[in-house]
Amino acid sequence: MPGSRLLLIDANSLINRAFFGLYGRQNLTAPDGTPTGALFAFFNMYLRFFDELKPTHVLAAFDRSEPTFRHEMYEQYKGTRKPMPDDLAVQMPLLRDMLDAMEISRVEMAGYEADDLIGTYARIAASQDYEVVILTGDKDSFQLINERVTVIQPVTKSGKTENERYDREAVVRRYGISPEQFVDLKAIMGDPSDNIPGVKGIGEKGAMALITEYSSLENIYASLDHVKKSLADKLAASKDMAFLSRKLSQICEDAPVDQDITPFVVKEPDPVVLLPLLNQYGFKTLIDRLGLQEAPATDEQIEDVRSGLPLETWSEDTLRTYLDSMADIEKEYAPETDARSGAPRDERLVAIELDAHHGAVMVLPDHRAIHIEDAGAALMNFAGRKITIAFFDLKRQLRDLDLDESDLNRLHMIKCHDVMISGYLLNDMDGRPDWPRLFERLTGESYPEEMDQRSIREFSNGKPNGHSKPVQMDLLSPDLSQTDGLEQENSLTVAREREAGQDNVNGEAGRLALGRLAGRVARIRQAALVQIGKTIERGIEQLTWQVEMPLTPVLAAMERTGFTIDERVLDELNGQFSGRLTELQDQIFSVSGHPFNLNSPKQLGDVLFNELGLKTGKRKSSGAYSTDAEELERLSGEHPVIPLIIEHRMLAKLRSTFVEGLAKLTDPVDRRVHTTLNQAATATGRLSSTEPNLQNIPIRMSEGIQIRRAFIAPEGSVLLDADYSQIELRLLAHLSGDEDMVRAFVTGEDIHVNTAAGIFQVSPEQVTKEMRAIAKTVNFSIVYGISDFGLARDLGIMVKDAHRYIAEYHERYPGVRAYLDRLVADAYENGYVETLLGRRRYIHELKSPNRNLRNFGERAAMNTPVQGTAADLIKIAMVQTERSLRAAGLSARLILQVHDELIVEAPLSEAETASRLLKQAMETAMRLDVPLLAEVHQAQDWYDCKTQD
Repeated sequence: MPGSRLLLIDANSLINRAFFGLYGRQNLTAPDGTPTGALFAFFNMYLRFFDELKPTHVLAAFDRSEPTFRHEMYEQYKGTRKPMPDDLAVQMPLLRDMLDAMEISRVEMAGYEADDLIGTYARIAASQDYEVVILTGDKDSFQLINERVTVIQPVTKSGKTENERYDREAVVRRYGISPEQFVDLKAIMGDPSDNIPGVKGIGEKGAMALITEYSSLENIYASLDHVKKSLADKLAASKDMAFLSRKLSQICEDAPVDQDITPFVVKEPDPVVLLPLLNQYGFKTLIDRLGLQEAPATDEQIEDVRSGLPLETWSEDTLRTYLDSMADIEKEYAPETDARSGAPRDERLVAIELDAHHGAVMVLPDHRAIHIEDAGAALMNFAGRKITIAFFDLKRQLRDLDLDESDLNRLHMIKCHDVMISGYLLNDMDGRPDWPRLFERLTGESYPEEMDQRSIREFSNGKPNGHSKPVQMDLLSPDLSQTDGLEQENSLTVAREREAGQDNVNGEAGRLALGRLAGRVARIRQAALVQIGKTIERGIEQLTWQVEMPLTPVLAAMERTGFTIDERVLDELNGQFSGRLTELQDQIFSVSGHPFNLNSPKQLGDVLFNELGLKTGKRKSSGAYSTDAEELERLSGEHPVIPLIIEHRMLAKLRSTFVEGLAKLTDPVDRRVHTTLNQAATATGRLSSTEPNLQNIPIRMSEGIQIRRAFIAPEGSVLLDADYSQIELRLLAHLSGDEDMVRAFVTGEDIHVNTAAGIFQVSPEQVTKEMRAIAKTVNFSIVYGISDFGLARDLGIMVKDAHRYIAEYHERYPGVRAYLDRLVADAYENGYVETLLGRRRYIHELKSPNRNLRNFGERAAMNTPVQGTAADLIKIAMVQTERSLRAAGLSARLILQVHDELIVEAPLSEAETASRLLKQAMETAMRLDVPLLAEVHQAQDWYDCKTQD
């Protein structure tokens, strides 16, 4: 049919490429946990090609599991092919369902492969004057190319996916043979993936040379007398197998299919069928891409909303009376780290969104929506009650609330369920704190971009299934850059009301905004209820409601308090660093022979590799020489300029990032820096620090540790700095149960001396300082799965010596080796590892065909349970420290956490008591087979805390 274009999709080939080629970047799952990454990648590729090619007809062809006619010819056909991975197999029926929902025709036939159906329909369509494009991931379809048939192959180059389109000329230009000759080529070289034998002893290069010279398989065998004897002998010995291999490689073009192409015409999918399926799979971006968002509200519906919103305004007295009727006041807050309890009850779960300017919107267990004008006061009414509040990102909402010192001291008494944190713990976040996406994954319901007026009306009738677009914290802001349509009109109304002195929630647009927010809050409660069930099913009640949830208000208080900065120290360091940088620059220019721009990688590369003649290493994609830290480390010792450049670069970073950076980020009012402590950012559960990152101050170089002198206690107060002693090794002893390691910690032996005695086969008394240092490195490296080569590099020794150290370590602690091996085996079997409290990390890299990625996955499987349990431990210690300080009536408070270290700021009069409570909280945070030890140091600044003996 002139002007028509048929797109034929090799569905099995394309989804295999989506699974293996994109694994590690598309490890998605549906809300019910079903893997969907390959499915998502498949349809992203399809839509990209559909937009580019604009076909009039589309057909997807599938393989089937039954034997084909090729198995009758050769029983071992595809006999070596590995079974489809479970995570891919489960997506195959989903792929068929999605194609049906998108009204994309598909075909499969017992006894025939997808290639045969594609070849047959390509022939039929071409004979009817269709232009045919085949989308496939392998070269088998090249034999089908002619003047009306082309092939598109997605290929990966340098980590990027590109599309190669082949017509006859492109095949000849790329491979030097015609499309028809690919079958003869495969007849000689065979195909290991399909177990097609070919001619034994002749590979692709030899086969290509033969086809290029003799054109066809028949001509080759007719000319054996002219072929090199070694090749001729191989060809003669495998003649029957060569012709059989050609038959096996030949795509069938006359499968018994219907000759009519018209049913494959492109159709518009039915949103009623497709939208629920996309929501079920969690494909939010595909919903947007296909334009399947909910229809906008009609004028009549908008008027219905404006005439009266389902929102009651309550006074604080009314709220207190209601809360009194829900639950008794909880009198005591004893840590319960050994019990799995604390699950919120449905009838005591209230959802809230807080806004500093416009109050709190709540959804109660009876589904009523209420508004309290003072958000801070509303929140604090929950302190000490057996009522759980559901939030999304509570810490963000607390940031701007007007809370006094008394409120901060009572924050830890609020029982909360943060939907964002729970999503992180349940592995539902995909690394992104995206509320609409999380809601859809949890409930399978759509979260429309436009306001769903019908749901709001249902909400007013007491049904907690309202839908609303996420509202920014400043609910009534007239910022039109974030709005459109009805929202723009509402924002303009608010702006006019403000001009008229009516800046309050009682205005028309204000009430509408709060009403829409009520729909969001109802959804938060709905999501929380789903998460509660999943948390109990997973068995992580303790981790969720006794560790992570109580920690959130503790972190909020820490962020609000901040860390006092001595700006005079920063000024002093800035001067010192600037002087040293000038000295280093002069020395670099002197050694190099001339000045140049040290901040220009190109100029630095020219100096090092072109002028000084150093051995070149890796290059950037632009072709320029790389001068990154790894390259400079490689060149260390090759030229006297290298250590100068390394020192200059490190010092310049220290000055810009920490000295100048801290000065810029110090609050001008309280002279403190207020870092953000991220609770849901890392795979292991550790907290991270940003803006500024106070966990990343380099303390292994003398200039770096000097920066800690700028962190001080205010006048009349001191810093209490406590950290765990050898916490990861103690956890490794407990988790592995290794008898010798546990005994060493229980009896108070020096674990590094104990290890050194085993490695060097000496008595503990004979261990030297150097031996102990080596053992210390080995101790802290084993749990990270270090290799012989890696340990040799770290210690500066021969690989054979490193191998011996590791072998002797495992001889000393056999329980550790068994434990680490068990972790890796379980990770391969289950796809994840867990901490002592059940924090789970999925390790998708173990399913990658890439060996380096799998090795990374094995190392992650070994160190995550230890690192993650250490993260859980310090979080428990933080919660217990805060509760202990408040219970003792002290004003001392936590101000920072850095890995295994806690810092408390305390008045001098409270220092002794606070120090005792801090140490006690850390050492009793978990009950282990080995003792937990924490040391507390007291000083006026952070530097002195860390440099005490």
